[in-house]
Amino acid sequence: MEENINSIEKRIRQCLQNAGLVSLPESLEDDLIAYGMDSLIKAMSIIEIEREFKIRVKMEEFDANPLQNLNNFCQLISKV
Repeated sequence: MEENINSIEKRIRQCLQNAGLVSLPESLEDDLIAYGMDSLIKAMSIIEIEREFKIRVKMEEFDANPLQNLNNFCQLISKV
């Protein structure tokens, strides 16, 4: 299970970098805004995540999850 979580985290990190977030925090709880996350990168991140995980993120899921840190992104993937 831990290996699966680490794999998901690595894939999410890659998606964020592909979306334009240059540096990423070590901690899952650090606020991504401090690392350059803005609304455009957040939108691009969702597109990258949808491609990587072959999922569709519904607006309700996006609205319910503020995507402020890596942990929020991991939670989003686990719900879909």
